[in-house]
Amino acid sequence: MTVSKYQFRVELQRLIAKYITPSSSFEDYVLITEQLEEVKDRLDWETEKFSEDEVNSCEL
Repeated sequence: MTVSKYQFRVELQRLIAKYITPSSSFEDYVLITEQLEEVKDRLDWETEKFSEDEVNSCEL
């Protein structure tokens, strides 16, 4: 990863805050949630390439 874990979290939260405002509709929340779920599913699928030992040794 080219940015720190902390910086990634901050940037992601900032991006979501940019699109979710007090005037956001329920549909806005649903659209963002659906997109986040799609990305999560894709990332979950991509992580299958890592060995079980590597996964178990990961400290977040």
